[in-house]
Amino acid sequence: MEKKILDVTCGARSIWFNKHHPAAVYCDKRREQYHHLWENACNCTLDINPDVVCDFTDLPFADNSFPLVVFDPPHLTGAKETAWLVKKYGKLNENWPQMLHDGFRECMRVLKPDGVLIFKWSEYDIPAAEVWKAIGQKPLFGHHSGKQSRTFWGCFMKLDNGEAMKDGKDDIDSIPTLTPPNEWVESLEAINNAAVAYIEGGPYENDLPGMELALKIDRLSRDFARPPEGEEDA
Repeated sequence: MEKKILDVTCGARSIWFNKHHPAAVYCDKRREQYHHLWENACNCTLDINPDVVCDFTDLPFADNSFPLVVFDPPHLTGAKETAWLVKKYGKLNENWPQMLHDGFRECMRVLKPDGVLIFKWSEYDIPAAEVWKAIGQKPLFGHHSGKQSRTFWGCFMKLDNGEAMKDGKDDIDSIPTLTPPNEWVESLEAINNAAVAYIEGGPYENDLPGMELALKIDRLSRDFARPPEGEEDA
């Protein structure tokens, strides 16, 4: 079957129903396997085994190669390298805005004209609005999902001239942000650090109430850096 789909950050292919789809090419910068990563899951194996090992900022494919590209980059910035979340999803460094910008441009380069790019982003550490600023534009449309509504699915489309179709609002710098009082920031940072430490200590299967509380505190502390619902597109 002709390869029509490119997943540039496949990881363990957790978003795929068919993890070996014959029309897809799976890429990742890592080829790793972990056994017993979660203590309470005796036979669990995390297998990161891409078809092509490459960096999403430098894809080894010709221009205009795929009608569908999937971009699900790492979203963590503050977690420890030993955390199971980092082993599963990878981690961004301090230069993440440029990294995501370059990765998005590479995805658009290999995308065929009239092709579609699906961008999946978790707002675990960085709000989606900051990501759109980094890449230079927002998706045509998208949707929040997940228990905490922290996963964002966005859709982009490539025009015949090689550029991504925009949402009609070019002034992305106009997205408002809220700044809480300094004393609130200090208190929330302390709470957030405690929640992150709890989360990184996983697995959490044996302590679901504690995990839910940690995630809720973690999310609340980050919400102060985001625009209120409805104001982002005002």
